[in-house]
Amino acid sequence: MSSFFSGQRFVLVILLILGCQQLATSQSRIAVLNFRCGGGQPTFRDYLLGPTGANASDCRVLQEAVMSALYADARVQLIAHSEQEAVAAERDLQRDEDFIEGYVVDQWAVQGVEYFLTGYISISEQKLNLTFLRATDHRPLIQEELSFNAGLWSNANERKSLVLTGLQRMLTKLFPAEVPLVKVLKGSKSKARTILIAGGTKQGFRRHQELAVRTTIVENNQGEIRSRSVRIASIVVEEVESEHFSRCVIMSGGREVQEALDKGQEVFIEIL
Repeated sequence: MSSFFSGQRFVLVILLILGCQQLATSQSRIAVLNFRCGGGQPTFRDYLLGPTGANASDCRVLQEAVMSALYADARVQLIAHSEQEAVAAERDLQRDEDFIEGYVVDQWAVQGVEYFLTGYISISEQKLNLTFLRATDHRPLIQEELSFNAGLWSNANERKSLVLTGLQRMLTKLFPAEVPLVKVLKGSKSKARTILIAGGTKQGFRRHQELAVRTTIVENNQGEIRSRSVRIASIVVEEVESEHFSRCVIMSGGREVQEALDKGQEVFIEIL
């Protein structure tokens, strides 16, 4: 009987994923502006106009890493490279900065862009800064300032992991989502050890990424029904199997996960 309900749960998760694919047109549209390196803290105009400053190769490597991660994330739709190239061509033709700035913003508005993402790196201060801005008024929504300790001899490749970790934290805050637990792959009747979750490359999951498992508990407090979400386990991604599925090892809380499933409680994955 338990295998029957497990099979039903798996089918429901598949239908949920297919439904999300059909809603791809509702993805939030993001444009990545030119990353900046060195010099003083840049303004919004600096991201739109002119060169990226010193250490442009570092900026380019980090910007490309961020764009690749956004392209693979199901929550957002990254503006196409060809559209940015058209903007660059117009920049070469026009020399008036006010005109160029307005033209650039207008082009992204036509494409329905909702958010801009900017990036700034200062090797002298040993910090990285990522900022999501609202496209309508350029107001910052979420900002991540990350410090690195690699010293002046570090290179952009060594900072990729730091930038991508910060990016995922920002996306989780901006687009919170619940990833379902599909089924237990290994374990005993009382303790789950390996699980399959409905999140993969489309959610930006990667090997060895740390996640958490949560469940919703319903409580009756003197006749007042309340529900609250509690963390019950810590897991690590063992293998990202596809766009939509990952295999995870439970590091702690295996008994709590199995108990929640046996009780029919909603169990989902929290992205840290």
